[in-house]
Amino acid sequence: MRVLQAKMKRPLDLLAIGAGGHITAACSLFDVRGGVDVWEVATGKHVFTHTVGREVNSLTFTPDGNHFLVGGEAAIVVFDLGMGELPDEPQVQSQSPKISIAADGSRLLVAEEVDQNGRGRVICYAVGDPWAVTTVWSENPGSFGGFYLYDCPAISPDCMRMAVAEHYATSNRVRNTVQMREAEKGIVLASIEFGGANPLLQLAFSADSAKLLARSSGRTVKVFDVATGQPAGELVHPGRPYVTGMAVHPNGTVACSRNNGTVCFWNLEKCELVRTLDWKLGKLVSVAFSPDGSIGAAGTEDGQVVVWDVDI
Repeated sequence: MRVLQAKMKRPLDLLAIGAGGHITAACSLFDVRGGVDVWEVATGKHVFTHTVGREVNSLTFTPDGNHFLVGGEAAIVVFDLGMGELPDEPQVQSQSPKISIAADGSRLLVAEEVDQNGRGRVICYAVGDPWAVTTVWSENPGSFGGFYLYDCPAISPDCMRMAVAEHYATSNRVRNTVQMREAEKGIVLASIEFGGANPLLQLAFSADSAKLLARSSGRTVKVFDVATGQPAGELVHPGRPYVTGMAVHPNGTVACSRNNGTVCFWNLEKCELVRTLDWKLGKLVSVAFSPDGSIGAAGTEDGQVVVWDVDI
C-alpha cells in the first residue's frame, strides 16, 4: 500500500487507472482549484498537473492507456501520455460533459448540457484512429418546462449496452430514471424508475455485462437485470456512513468507497459483503481498479490517493 499526494488538497472524487501504468485524479466540485493530477503507478511519481478551467466533470483512459480524456467546462480534451508532455490535442466541443469510453475503444458515450436552462443531451460517438469522433446517434428531450438532464453514462464491458441516468424536475414533480440502450443505434430497451428526489450519481455494469449497478447519495447500491430492467438485488451498507463511489473488478467483485474511510467489497451474485479495508486516511470519495484488476485505488477528501495491490 502506498499513498500519493496531489499538488493541492481537495476531494479527489474523480479517479481512473490506465492500462499504461498511470493514475489520474481530480475534483468535480465547481470552481475548485487544482486541475487534474497524474502519477505513475509503479513509482508513485507525480508526472504532471493539468490546469483546467472552473470545471472537471469526468476522467477516463482509453483502453490502451496511452491517452486520457478530461470532460471540462466546454470540451472533452484528449491527452497523449506517451509524449511525456502536454501537447496540443484534439478537443470535442461539449458543455459540461460526463464521459464513458467502450472497452474496445470504438465508442464514446457523452452526457452533456445543451444550455443554461436545464436541458441535456446524450450522444454516442464513434472513435477513429488517429483520435477523431463522428456522431453515431444522439437524443435530447426537446422543448419542455423544467430541468431534463442526462448523467452518469456507462457502457457494458461487452460493448453491447449503454446506460444513462435521467433527471427530470418541474415545480411539482421530480423523476429519476435509468435508460438502458442498445449501443449501436441507441434504442431504449428499458426505462428503470429510480425512486427518490436525489439524482443518480453513478452507473456501472457488472463484469459479465448482465447487471447494472446504480447509486445516489445514500447507503444502498441498487442492482438491475440488464436483459429485463427489473430489480436484481441491493448492496445495503451497514451503519451510518454513505457510499461515495463504486468500481467493478474484472472478477465480478464490486468495491464501494465510503465516507468513514473504508472500502467495502461485495459478492454481486449473492449481494453479500465479503471484506472491508480501512487505511485510516479519513473520508474516501472515490474508488477504481486498473483494467487488469491488479491495482486498486481510492481518493480521499484531502487530496490523497491510496493505492494497493489487489488480492481479491
